[in-house]
Amino acid sequence: MSLAQSLYEGIDLGDGDLVGLITYMRTDSTHVALPATSELRSYIESSFGREYLPDAERTYPVQAQNAQEAHEAIRPTSIFRDPTSLKGSLKPREWNLYNLIWARTVASQMTDADYEKTTTEIEGICNGIDSAYRFSNVSTSMLFQGFRAVYIGSQEADDDESPESTLG
Repeated sequence: MSLAQSLYEGIDLGDGDLVGLITYMRTDSTHVALPATSELRSYIESSFGREYLPDAERTYPVQAQNAQEAHEAIRPTSIFRDPTSLKGSLKPREWNLYNLIWARTVASQMTDADYEKTTTEIEGICNGIDSAYRFSNVSTSMLFQGFRAVYIGSQEADDDESPESTLG
């Protein structure tokens, strides 16, 4: 929470002024304000392409009883302030948290990933034995990344860079 608090209260991005990077973090709300959703959709279309943008904004039901609906979901104050641009301004743990918040926020408004599932079954019968042996294998191939282009993909890329950037 102290890392989130510092991102909320503000970070000096080099000009001497503090910039709040995330919205209020003591909430379990899933609601994102309309201006932020519009910004998200614009970012997704310009950065990833129209095929990554659902036809309508995505909304998510509240899953927690007594959820704090007075505040919107935790999100970046500007989706255009991507984690890469903040790498030198944030401490590693602050950057990891901001990256997680940013990636989940963007992914929440992207299309689903699309997979193809293939099942292969082989049956073998041995001479002199009354029973058959059945082997099966299920493989999944990703046809379209959808939200994984930013959420899962960003984590995998960061894991390759350094142990400090592990999001978990």
